[in-house]
Amino acid sequence: MTPPLPRVIVPYCDQWADPGPDGATHDACLEALCTPPDRLDPRQRPAALVYRYVSEIDLGGHARYFASLGRDAARFVPGTIDGLCYLGVAPAGEILARAMDRWLEYADAAAEVTEQDFADLDAEYAILGVADQADHPQFVLERYVRANTDLFIELTPATDEDKALIALGNPALHRDGGRAAWASLANHASPRVRLKAAESLLPLNRDEALRIARGVRVDPRTKPWVLSKVLRLLRRAGVRFSDEA
Repeated sequence: MTPPLPRVIVPYCDQWADPGPDGATHDACLEALCTPPDRLDPRQRPAALVYRYVSEIDLGGHARYFASLGRDAARFVPGTIDGLCYLGVAPAGEILARAMDRWLEYADAAAEVTEQDFADLDAEYAILGVADQADHPQFVLERYVRANTDLFIELTPATDEDKALIALGNPALHRDGGRAAWASLANHASPRVRLKAAESLLPLNRDEALRIARGVRVDPRTKPWVLSKVLRLLRRAGVRFSDEA
């Protein structure tokens, strides 16, 4: 029997909270990509390996990437090169292959690598996508994730509240941005949906909005990226966190 895909469980209505590149389903896909590659399905693994590569390169170039992998570099880099080619960005795979050869030379010599040792390859990577966005691994990865969302997330069954919202249509498409629809979901099980309710209520009923936001803040199910938005809402409302203790 084929084992189930290791997917992130997402409350049904979260797919409509913050639609777009920073939306709930996108965030959940990125969380799924943080799963150790060895535990992933072959259709998920290329994206996970490339996601780690892109993330580390953005933070500190190839030197940081290899430092983060440490002894696992020899195990994961070949798969990452294959993953880049699988996603359609072979030039990035060729850059990583040369970076791997260089890293092996330093490793054999027991020498410590620095950013300067990979400066030329970092520069080559940096210009990928300048002429055509489709040549950059980040763009291609995001396109792959959007096209294969069901590989990375599993939506929970729609609740009665969700079904009522479905009847209203996607709140993001409402003329008022779905303010009334989101406000009606102040007690929804999903912290992200409750945050949307608080945002909708803030201009109309500040005390109720803050009550909801504070509840989301202390909910153990609240994801870090949702928590950051809660804190921004509270600051925008003039809440001083020294008063919250």
